[in-house]
Amino acid sequence: MTRFSGKRLQFAALLVLTLLVSTGCVAARMGVSWPSVSLVGDNQYIMVAHAFQQGPTFLVQIDPADGSEVKLRDSEGKVRVDPETGEARSWEILEGAGQNIHTAPLLVEENILLAAGYNNRFVEIDYATARIDSPNGIEISGQPVADFVVDEDAERIYVGYNSANLEAFDLDTLDLLWTFKTGSGVWAKPLLHENVLYVTSMDHFLYAVDTADGSLIWKLDVEGAAAASPLLVNDRLYVGTFARTILEVTLDGEQTAAYTAENWVWGAPVSDGDTIYAADLSGFTYALSSPGLEEQWKVQAAPEGIRPSPLLLEDALVVVSRNGKVAWLNPATGTEFQTRQVDNEILSELLYVPSGKTQREPLVVVTGVKANPMMVAFTASDGQRVWEYSR
Repeated sequence: MTRFSGKRLQFAALLVLTLLVSTGCVAARMGVSWPSVSLVGDNQYIMVAHAFQQGPTFLVQIDPADGSEVKLRDSEGKVRVDPETGEARSWEILEGAGQNIHTAPLLVEENILLAAGYNNRFVEIDYATARIDSPNGIEISGQPVADFVVDEDAERIYVGYNSANLEAFDLDTLDLLWTFKTGSGVWAKPLLHENVLYVTSMDHFLYAVDTADGSLIWKLDVEGAAAASPLLVNDRLYVGTFARTILEVTLDGEQTAAYTAENWVWGAPVSDGDTIYAADLSGFTYALSSPGLEEQWKVQAAPEGIRPSPLLLEDALVVVSRNGKVAWLNPATGTEFQTRQVDNEILSELLYVPSGKTQREPLVVVTGVKANPMMVAFTASDGQRVWEYSR
């Protein structure tokens, strides 16, 4: 059995769920999945993981400079060529040999990626060759559908599962350390703060868990499923729920305020330190005070549901709805000052790409369910369409 050595960094997981956002409600539809996107490596390439309803699961890297697939290179930096076709080879991993990868891994060592298969296994990927070194990997007890959490000392990793439970693993050996049981799935990345994990669950509870041994510190009934991570601002936790609420909770587990939204709040709230921003599945976006959750403004920014979290930029709040409308709002007033349209169903989180080695301007990247165009990049400042990527 392969053992992974070294200190681990963060890993982004693909949510493969059985619910689909619809206008004003959520309707069940089996087989729905949406891409997971993240940034990886020194060049900040975009890593995409997706499984189309008809077609294989894949991982692929995209260059944010132009939306092209990143090419595989040899030790001398030359592009690798397929000996049969003579074409340049892209950095790509297709599902095969039972890996069933539904995650977008990040670089955890100089040349190692760590991923989790939806077949209950960790797998190790050689970053230079885009090759899974040991397809059998290491077995785990569930299917991760949310980001992993790495502790402050980079010694442990915490993993939530689709059906239930949260587990802690030693980062050097990936040995199981403890299991914390929940009544239903952990669909969001837990929040780690001062050796306590704050965990939302689909079982309607917010948990505080001791990282040392996985023991319960407290739990709070939030009266609805919670599918997004808690937000910590001003020593308060902010949680969106399927009970159409945004809650304010102290670090001791006392609920101190609640705001009623128009519909389910699926994405995590975001904040600039003074204001909490959140969106719901009726297309409304909210600005609320912190602390207190007093309404500052409320606008219906989209005609259909907003599943992802808002993206807070220096002078704009960007939201994207299921029907592909991308709106830039004034954070102070909620006034819409520019919009763009993407011809796709949008359920994935918005990705912010800072200026870097390959592109000069920061980008807002929108990723859809369909293959064409699967991904569209806009300049963060003025929303200019920069490139598209189709699968």
